[in-house]
Amino acid sequence: MNCLVDTNIFLEILLNQNGRKKCEACLQNEPGAAWISDFTLHSIGVLLFRQKRTELFDQFVADLLPQFNILSLSEAGYAQISEVNTRHGLDFDEGA
Repeated sequence: MNCLVDTNIFLEILLNQNGRKKCEACLQNEPGAAWISDFTLHSIGVLLFRQKRTELFDQFVADLLPQFNILSLSEAGYAQISEVNTRHGLDFDEGA
């Protein structure tokens, strides 16, 4: 099964937060978890750069890129985010 991995899964692991082990297990037990949005990648980059942890971002990207496909939203897709939010009750980052 393919699924899009949420930003928070990666952040729990990268920032060594309380849910780290659960998130690591989720990724290890879900071999089809091979999708990440460019929004997620950018969000993680913004956070890590603000924390002056560019080396962690570099390592994350080096580990991530061979294993994940990056999904990007087209121009037309941006025009539909509000509709997706209304129809499915998703947050902006989930619709994007």
